[in-house]
Amino acid sequence: MPVETQSLIVTTDQDVVDNTDGLTSLREALAFANDPTAGNLANGDADNDGFANDTITFAHGVGEAFETGGTITLGSGSLRLATSVTI
Repeated sequence: MPVETQSLIVTTDQDVVDNTDGLTSLREALAFANDPTAGNLANGDADNDGFANDTITFAHGVGEAFETGGTITLGSGSLRLATSVTI
């Protein structure tokens, strides 16, 4: 299976790390934001906006679930934040 492109757009409410499932979990998006080689210039600017702070968003259908009380249950331990991130 091909490896999926890293993304800052969360497409699942599952706490998974699988680079071949075609989905991006919050944990995977945070790992991409934390990657010091991310972005077009390989400078850690994962969203390529010219600022160190990256922004993680939720895809249509995933974000709406949280507006009505949805949750992401962490099954793989706590989340690691190594850089400034807006969610």
